[in-house]
Amino acid sequence: AVFLTLMRESVSTDKMTALTSRRQVGLNAGIAAGALGFGIMLESLPFPLNYQLMFVIAFMFALMSHWHVLRVKTLYPSHVEKRQPSPRPRVPALKRGEGAALWKNANFRVVLMCVFVMHLAFFTTVALVPLHLVENLNANEAFIAAFGMVELLSGMLIATQTDKLVRFIGERGLMSAGMMGTALAAVSIALAPRAELTLISAAISGASWTAAVVGLYSFFYAKTPQEHMTRASIVQQQLAGLGLFIGPLIGSALVNAGATLVIAILVGAGARFFAALLVMD
Repeated sequence: AVFLTLMRESVSTDKMTALTSRRQVGLNAGIAAGALGFGIMLESLPFPLNYQLMFVIAFMFALMSHWHVLRVKTLYPSHVEKRQPSPRPRVPALKRGEGAALWKNANFRVVLMCVFVMHLAFFTTVALVPLHLVENLNANEAFIAAFGMVELLSGMLIATQTDKLVRFIGERGLMSAGMMGTALAAVSIALAPRAELTLISAAISGASWTAAVVGLYSFFYAKTPQEHMTRASIVQQQLAGLGLFIGPLIGSALVNAGATLVIAILVGAGARFFAALLVMD
């Protein structure tokens, strides 16, 4: 939540879509490189050296991130009027009426609806897809890894173009198109006769969700007042986390109620399609 505020305070609004797009490229690249590199290292080196080395390398990257974050300069600070010497950083109290004013903002309520609905719909079937690939399509661990890598790489590719797409169809247009793409991917995965064919669906899913997330962040930054950014970021993260929590429970409930994995994934695809309609401008 604080990082979202830092982005808003450090970069002008007209550059936020480009920043979030490049952030997704870096994020996907980091996840792909980390998963692949650490996976090879854990398999090739003896225990416990492999795990020890992995955590040492991760700690080094954390220090690099810490070093860079400390050197970000805020251009539009919203939380401090002037610097005062203090032994500990002071968190400003919420001004009287600020919370109510934030919730009265119609644009912000629409943003929160989009955040919750998109995360809820997308993650309803995310955990079911690997089970379907293994149990119904006889996929092995190597294929599951390749499936995830295709998702990440396609997300990186589309993220290089999301800045242009936002200018062409707008933030909500990109969010809606992205959710439509994830729904199409879920349907094609559920109905695929062979595991190999789902790699195309993985590419569609990764690209579509990345596009939807970039559109969502751009919409969030465009519609949230600067003076309420910190509190809005916290609420946004809470609703995203709520969607991440409830979504998988819905998918599990469907399977526990007797639905097959294919039916549960198709229901999740319907939820994604409905979410695409809700977030449409």
